Amino acid sequence: MVLNIVVFVGPAGAGKSSLVAAYGRWLESVGLRTFKVDLDPAADYVPYSPDYDIRRLVNARDIALKYGLGPNGALVKSIEMVTEKLGDVIVEFRNVEADFVSVSYTHLRAHETSLHIVCRLLLEK
Repeated sequence: MVLNIVVFVGPAGAGKSSLVAAYGRWLESVGLRTFKVDLDPAADYVPYSPDYDIRRLVNARDIALKYGLGPNGALVKSIEMVTEKLGDVIVEFRNVEADFVSVSYTHLRAHETSLHIVCRLLLEK
């Protein structure tokens, strides 16, 4: 089976989650199986039910309280923590039974190599 992975990348508030929701509805309407992923540790609301939600491992609100950070600092720290827990994240995708995996991924700064790891590992087989 060929697993197609589509990653929607952008800053907070760009509409990635809305796009994942709409894309998932469209794929399902044409009979394809989907697996929806939310990799935004600071999302307050996601307009779909994620099959995998990074907030199970890292939640920016909890990080802000634990480290005494503001919203931006908590998001940066959360993304750093996500990259440290990538092994746990990748395990979730090993045996996905779907035609498409749609990923909403908050990307803070394009020049940071550690953030590219998330997309690269998701796309590797």
